[in-house]
Amino acid sequence: MKEFPCPDNFCDMWPMIPRDSLRPLQSECEKTDFSDIRLLLLEAPMGEGKTEAAIYAAARMMAGAGKDGFYIALPTSATSNQMHGRVNELFALHGLPPSRLLHGMAWLADSTAQDNNTNFEESQYVSQWLMPLRRGMLSQYAVGTVDQAMLAAMRIKYGVLRLLGLSDKVLIIDEIHAYDAYMSSIIERLLQWCRALDIPVVLLSATLPSAKKKKMLEAYGAGDFTSLSGYPLLTSVDSFGNVRQTTVDAFIRRKYDFKIRRIMGDNKAIANLAAEKVKDGGCLCLLMDTVRGTQELYPLLKEKLTEDTELIIFHARFTAERRNDIEKECIEKFGKNAGGRRPKKAVLLCTQVVEQSLDLDFDVMITQTAPIDLLLQRAGRVFRHVGTVRPLHIDHPEIYVLVPRSREYGSVGKIYFPLLLDRTEEFLSHSENSNIRVPEDMRKSIEEVYNEKGMMEELEEWGKKAFSEKLQEAQAQSVTLPEPDPEYFFALAMRGSTIFSGGDEEGSPFFMSASTRADADSRRVALLTPELFEKAEASPQDSSIARDVLMRSVSLRLEGDPSGAAVEGERLLKGCLLLCRQSDGLYYFNNSTIIINDDTVGIKIIKKGVM
Repeated sequence: MKEFPCPDNFCDMWPMIPRDSLRPLQSECEKTDFSDIRLLLLEAPMGEGKTEAAIYAAARMMAGAGKDGFYIALPTSATSNQMHGRVNELFALHGLPPSRLLHGMAWLADSTAQDNNTNFEESQYVSQWLMPLRRGMLSQYAVGTVDQAMLAAMRIKYGVLRLLGLSDKVLIIDEIHAYDAYMSSIIERLLQWCRALDIPVVLLSATLPSAKKKKMLEAYGAGDFTSLSGYPLLTSVDSFGNVRQTTVDAFIRRKYDFKIRRIMGDNKAIANLAAEKVKDGGCLCLLMDTVRGTQELYPLLKEKLTEDTELIIFHARFTAERRNDIEKECIEKFGKNAGGRRPKKAVLLCTQVVEQSLDLDFDVMITQTAPIDLLLQRAGRVFRHVGTVRPLHIDHPEIYVLVPRSREYGSVGKIYFPLLLDRTEEFLSHSENSNIRVPEDMRKSIEEVYNEKGMMEELEEWGKKAFSEKLQEAQAQSVTLPEPDPEYFFALAMRGSTIFSGGDEEGSPFFMSASTRADADSRRVALLTPELFEKAEASPQDSSIARDVLMRSVSLRLEGDPSGAAVEGERLLKGCLLLCRQSDGLYYFNNSTIIINDDTVGIKIIKKGVM
């Protein structure tokens, strides 16, 4: 395969970026000596060219460490799909074949992820080592979810194959701030193994609290250091653990106008606010923290918005085929190259699926409350692209933050620590903080909310938060590899144990007990017509039928065991539960749970007697 370029000149790698348009972050990377850098952390706000800088740095680190490829790890399959497209555009410019896409539903978007010979022979043990996702990490260049890299540091039978795949690569992890204590603990163990196996790493973040930064760098062997207050910031760790920090100028300076609205839970008021914001034109992102919240709000929005306003709903609970279509529609209408396809008036009603990495641009945002770092991340989707034509009445980025009238957060309080929600609201309620300058105020805003030296009445809440995080870390420790030991290879200490007794394929019992996500009690369910259900039962080894089935599948969190009407998939459909649509148009998971597949608002899970 033709080698990926490793020029000293940034613009030789990225010919579409003129020299006079280089971001300061990119210029700093260009003049950095990467010969002995083993970890690089890029901290910068949205729009500073972190992705291009990271790939350029990875290429230079590949040369310095004698590596032969890279893997780019992102939070979700949607962000992976978009990044995969960007990487392949770059590869095409340099005459390289496409990179590999790695996540559970990669076959939807990436033809290279499909096997020509998918009719595996069950008697061949070696085929278990060479199933597509496992073998995919051996690809020279790949893009996918962070989960695929995390599995390399977990106690699963084929994890060592993933570790082998990473050993000749540079690992790039985007949105490093986005992971909870459970996932972060696994990533820290992965970083320890990367250090032991001399796997260079590039980390990216826009909103990384200093305590989390310190833990990540120390996991890679960084010596003592004090994080600089400057921002944007490049932090590097060399092969001896020495830390170097360089503050750079920002290319884009913005001021986000945060406005508190105490109407969370009042869907009529939220719909009225949304209609008011787009009545004279503009593209609005209305972000709710739960799927149920979007589905309940949709009919009210439909009623309030004028007929010439486009309304799109986007969340995780659509079938794979429908979600893929919506994702493409969002990128087409709100993406960087939307041009004339950008709507004059539109509302995207969504969940956090647009919060991380998706390159979408809106004129205004309404969002349910979240910790300040995530609000800033969401704000980065407003006035994102330079050159986008805005409505005349919208001259600066406004973010309306929905909070409850009393500090009772309901389901949102189960997603985020109420203490951080309280602190975020308190912070934004002060007039001097409601206009946050980027980059000047980014670090200060995050550290003030996350500062654990709070008032006495907060100590109990900080204790609950710390206990919860320690519990998640302990859960993660139970499924990760031991720390690398310089005296002997870790497997020698595990002789006779069951450390590798399970597989890493979805659907196996061990996968659920060694999951990359702390709350991964969901499973993939296919919602099928009677005709397709019959074909799936009769020919589970047929790749075209399997594809049709999986296109109609979705990951759902369901309570209880499936009834006899549900069928466990076999062969190519292993790990997928097959449900047949009944004559009333519904799908019955068991005697108490009904599933409704609505192409407009997504899949609804109904408890019997609550319809």
